[in-house]
Amino acid sequence: MLYCVAINTTKIVDGSDNPEEVMIENAINSGYKKEEVEIITEEEYKLRIEQNPIVNEKTPIEILQNENEQLKQSIAELTVLVSNMIGGTN
Repeated sequence: MLYCVAINTTKIVDGSDNPEEVMIENAINSGYKKEEVEIITEEEYKLRIEQNPIVNEKTPIEILQNENEQLKQSIAELTVLVSNMIGGTN
């Protein structure tokens, strides 16, 4: 198996048994430039992972949920602040 990754990273663009040309074409179709990707072997990929372990990254939905919670907290704090400024009791 080969991996098409963003240069010098472990970010996989395509991981398959496709010919290298097909993997590069898939990367280009995904918005990458040919110069932005490279083809590496499974062994090279595993070595990169060992050298730079992937931190348990949040998914985009988890990031948005976290931001949503922070915004809700900010709104609640602002509501109390404004209420106190105008003499309310909230």
